[in-house]
Amino acid sequence: MEKITALIESMAHADAVELNHIKVQLLHRVDMAIPALISALTQSNPVIVAEAAASLGLARKKAKPAIKTLLRICSAEHSRVRCSAVAAVGMIAENPVKCLPVLERRLTDADVDVRRHAVAAISAFGASAYLVAGQLINALSDSDGEVREFTATTLYEIGWIPRSQISELANKLKGSDPYVRRHITLLLEKIMQQTGMSLPQLQAKHGNKIKLKATRGAAKPSLEGLY
Repeated sequence: MEKITALIESMAHADAVELNHIKVQLLHRVDMAIPALISALTQSNPVIVAEAAASLGLARKKAKPAIKTLLRICSAEHSRVRCSAVAAVGMIAENPVKCLPVLERRLTDADVDVRRHAVAAISAFGASAYLVAGQLINALSDSDGEVREFTATTLYEIGWIPRSQISELANKLKGSDPYVRRHITLLLEKIMQQTGMSLPQLQAKHGNKIKLKATRGAAKPSLEGLY
């Protein structure tokens, strides 16, 4: 354990090559390293905290015990810490009900790198990301082109959104860049095909539930209660 602690402390002054070497060593001892890395998340040195978070992300599902602390430091003062924590939560991708609202708040972070990491982390939760579809739709108007493109791709990969947000999504077709318009169009077409409803029908205020149009040979996920 002392060697692991020493490795973590050495991150404070390591260059990029040395950091990669340290992370490889920690991953080789991942079961022993995780408790020490979680402890390191509470240190005052932002470099150590950020690199400890990054190392936990590399451990993927084995780092699930770190989620609570990682979520707390997603709002840390230092953007490097926020970036690493947000990315790590996405790489672990467990407990969407707790994680997605925290990641959603990072979509409006002042730092563009944090926003980019937030979209990527949200996308790692797959279909569960519909829980934050509203803020993702807002992110389609982000000042950063990469954030807009990442968000458009994420929404398309989710494949469906709450019916109440269909009109808001359709409105994003106006004034969006070509990549975003293309993915919004594809998503709306996918939803219309799955539901057998036209866009005006989807936008209608009445009716909260619809069923998918039956498609022979292709099992479709149920949207019951989401539209």
